[in-house]
Amino acid sequence: MLICGKIATILIGTGFAAQRGFAVLPALHRTVWIEFGIGDEMKKALKLGWVMAGAILIANCDANDIDGPIGGPCSYVKYPGSAIIVSVEQDTNQMRTCENGALIKFTFQPTDSSASSRYLYPHRSDTNQAFLVGSGCSPPLNWALSRGLVVGSEHSCVRWEIISGTCSPVGFGFPDIDYSAWGDSCEARTALSRRG
Repeated sequence: MLICGKIATILIGTGFAAQRGFAVLPALHRTVWIEFGIGDEMKKALKLGWVMAGAILIANCDANDIDGPIGGPCSYVKYPGSAIIVSVEQDTNQMRTCENGALIKFTFQPTDSSASSRYLYPHRSDTNQAFLVGSGCSPPLNWALSRGLVVGSEHSCVRWEIISGTCSPVGFGFPDIDYSAWGDSCEARTALSRRG
């Protein structure tokens, strides 16, 4: 993930340099800037191409292998507890990943009732949290139901808060839920279904 992120950063930086009429050639320990004379439209096109390539690379860097928060190396304090599912509904957001996506909300309850007084991020509530898969997607409804994520069900859960690094500051994990194959249950959205 680290090398992938560095390559993506180089691609995005190259895009912004191209808009100014420079080519950026990353060398071993330095960056070489080469000026070139092209029109403004070409500069814009180059910027867009390089920035999009970097964004696509970031989006796909080990996307299927991510286990936990993104952006490591990071350290966390963890609060074990349980989550009670409070709602399960169809995800109607136009930007949803799956046509059959589900909005699943839960309330986290730490095992130690005094844990919330020690939270580093007390503004991040334990109630009405979204159950997400992958890199922040709503899960497919059929997959969620097969994992027992129904209203009123209780599941082992961990709240984690960052103490060092640049990853997500707060998150929740469900250690007893098998996250594998959620993508296989996702009904792909078609171009037509995305418009409406």
